Amino acid sequence: MDGLLWVIIIIMSSVVAVVLGMSAAREMQPHIPPQFSDPLMSRYAFGVLIFEPRIPLEIQFKALCSGIGMCVALGCGTVLALLKSDKGAFVALFAFAAAIYGLIVAVRKYRANRRITPKDAPRL
Repeated sequence: MDGLLWVIIIIMSSVVAVVLGMSAAREMQPHIPPQFSDPLMSRYAFGVLIFEPRIPLEIQFKALCSGIGMCVALGCGTVLALLKSDKGAFVALFAFAAAIYGLIVAVRKYRANRRITPKDAPRL
């Protein structure tokens, strides 16, 4: 029963992260270059292009919130694995550390894009 709360938090934060990420990907479609406009290529281009200055900040913020939700889910999963003394606890800890590093990089890119005024932003 003690792990039920952790599992609920993991599920809820994962669902929020996926919904925000899919929303950001759908809203980003008109802003990506033509060579990545088909649905298959746009999936692969999302992670690379989302924090480009030409993408609107509202879409970048949704992607950032999605990353935060995934870090919460991974953090709760890591805590649950450590509490249960699971063999994969250190793998979960490594995945959580990698996610935190990726989130720090994303926050830095987002903050740098906030400093760029709309007239300075590169056009497609």
